[in-house]
Amino acid sequence: MRSHFYLISLTIARYISQIRAIELLLCYHSIRASVSKKMATITLQIPDELALRLDTLKDDLPQILMLGLREVEANPSNGFSGLTQILEFIASLPSPQEILALRLSDAVQTEIDTLLEKNRTEGLTPIEQRLWQQYEFVEHLVRIAKAQALLKLSEAA
Repeated sequence: MRSHFYLISLTIARYISQIRAIELLLCYHSIRASVSKKMATITLQIPDELALRLDTLKDDLPQILMLGLREVEANPSNGFSGLTQILEFIASLPSPQEILALRLSDAVQTEIDTLLEKNRTEGLTPIEQRLWQQYEFVEHLVRIAKAQALLKLSEAA
């Protein structure tokens, strides 16, 4: 019985060591694959002060650029003045009546109409698509504000 247990233990130990070897091999290949990914070369002209700051971080530049790009893409106010106007309006703590009376400026309405027409006829570029998504986001915020304003008015009545 004891020798049978020993034989099973050796067999399990052999399988475990084979599994570990396979895990190490897979890990090595995934690391090797990620290291061997082709990267584009970009040449930039930047101020000397910035170049000095980046020199110590040159190995981390791809990750820094990726994080910076994510931040730019996540910021809903980039290239979009309509959001700023609405946020300033909401920051002024308007009354429920003022919120319900909120309408788009002519410039923003024209921009939305232009994007809608372009989307129907030829499609939007990635930048225009992102702008459209930002308009949708603002519309969602305004709808929430107007729903809250209606609730306040109905509770007061």
